[in-house]
Amino acid sequence: AAELGGWSGRRGKNSASSLPVVHREACSRPRWVHHPSRPLRLNWGCPLTPMADRAAELHGGWLWTRGGGASPRGETWRRRWFTLVNEGRRAVLEFRAAQTSPKPLARLALTPSSECIRLVGADARRAANGRNCPAGVVLRFSVGGVTRLARASSESAAEGWIAAVGEAAAEVVASPSTTRRASDVDGELARLSARRREMERVDAALRAKSDRLDRRVRALRDVVS
Repeated sequence: AAELGGWSGRRGKNSASSLPVVHREACSRPRWVHHPSRPLRLNWGCPLTPMADRAAELHGGWLWTRGGGASPRGETWRRRWFTLVNEGRRAVLEFRAAQTSPKPLARLALTPSSECIRLVGADARRAANGRNCPAGVVLRFSVGGVTRLARASSESAAEGWIAAVGEAAAEVVASPSTTRRASDVDGELARLSARRREMERVDAALRAKSDRLDRRVRALRDVVS
């Protein structure tokens, strides 16, 4: 099977090079089945998605994530389908209950500071609570001010997510409105700095004048005494 960025696929004997890639976790032991009135499908009913339709998808795969309980120890780990998609000027992390679910359970927009890191030692042990906790590599996603724990089934899957989120965060481009706000802030800071320098200049002049007056007063007192 050919692999690329955590995705893998297998082509049939008569397939063309343009056939789409299928995630290995989505379908096992694929066999091409074709019907004139239906889309190309695998032997157990997994539809193939053309690569053009997935052009915005940067990375994807199954991860276990925790949530839904009243307390950390009461939360249940559930298997979710995570995808990292490109939406023009930003990248978005989504996860669904199933790979074919049309609506994601959550969408988190990446910022330049977003990251996915591997937890080890005490941090990993603290993340092992909750019901139905699976084995695997503990990951912590920090995206858009939201932190979410997840577990990858293998080292390669974990490394794939760490690299994908890091690369996507590095490519995040500030929106025009954000750029304008930053420009406005820079302009206001420049004006305030200029005003502060002017006030410091005036303050220095007043202090010098006050010192001269003090010297004259002391001189007059010496004459009187």
